[in-house]
Amino acid sequence: MSVTSRVRSKAAERLLNRELSWLEFNARVLALAADEGVPLLERLKFASIFSSNLDEFFMVRVAGLMGQAALGFGVRSPDGRVPEEALSEIRNRVLELTAEQSRIWNRELRPALDDEGIYIRRVSECDEAERSGERSDPRDDERRHKDSIHRTRPTLCRYPSQLCWNSG
Repeated sequence: MSVTSRVRSKAAERLLNRELSWLEFNARVLALAADEGVPLLERLKFASIFSSNLDEFFMVRVAGLMGQAALGFGVRSPDGRVPEEALSEIRNRVLELTAEQSRIWNRELRPALDDEGIYIRRVSECDEAERSGERSDPRDDERRHKDSIHRTRPTLCRYPSQLCWNSG
């Protein structure tokens, strides 16, 4: 082995892969979504940030690696990986993370939101009143009262049709 190869090999052992390191950062964001010590809506926000980050990661970093692999670039990154190796490791880690995200959503966040009277539904699962924008939220009377007293403040009673409020 040449001196240059040995130096590169030692450097690769000390360096982290940029993309895999970024995935570990995003895993910490996902861990906040799973942390029951964090308020529910903050947990939901962290789950959303995780998804948004992952979308951008694929659009920018994974797309770049795929382009390099498609062009046959055999150039190793500073950590010693060729694009195909990095893509394989990224795929494995993303599968783990998205499985965890799905578990957190289905077994923790969605049931906790249901317990708070916040139901996430498909539009097809909502009734006609909910799809047309009418709401049977018991807080509507309070909002109308406050609005009549404070005409200068806008009413905040429009929700996306996917959120169906419990009227009971």
